[in-house]
Amino acid sequence: MVSLRRLVVMSILVVVLLLLTCVPTVRFTRPGGADIVANSDYAPNFVVFDSSVIVGCLKKYENTSYKWGGNSTSGIDCSGLVHAVFKECGRIQLPRTAEEQVEYGVKISRKYLRGGDLLFFRMRSRKIDHVGIYVGGDKFIHSSSSGGVRTDSILDELYEKSFVIAKRLFYE
Repeated sequence: MVSLRRLVVMSILVVVLLLLTCVPTVRFTRPGGADIVANSDYAPNFVVFDSSVIVGCLKKYENTSYKWGGNSTSGIDCSGLVHAVFKECGRIQLPRTAEEQVEYGVKISRKYLRGGDLLFFRMRSRKIDHVGIYVGGDKFIHSSSSGGVRTDSILDELYEKSFVIAKRLFYE
């Protein structure tokens, strides 16, 4: 005969399994790595690092001038900024170019953006050629060829038209 306790535990397990099968699944593959599955509606709440650390680390690069291929406070480009900030403050090794960086993470709907998410754009070509880090309030920090490291709104016409995808990189 099945005890009441065992029956309750089995019922809970059945309910949990049913709930898990109803949640949309987002799947992505890290280059050179295994598939990672995140259950959510393109807005996982999984983050391994405190995104405020990434956003705070960007302050080091404020007013840094733009330098194509640069990756230091003496001059930096957009993907160099992302590469440097996540390496220094997130202890995450990302590829060096925006075109390669977009291959990492899971797609995030713009309505679910939070600090530390990456925003990818097509500014001058058909491929991803620009990246920035979302900091909240419809703002992102990036290194612009016209002004160096700066904060802009994703609602500005230039960025609104060229926006392609937002990605969240890490999970908790």
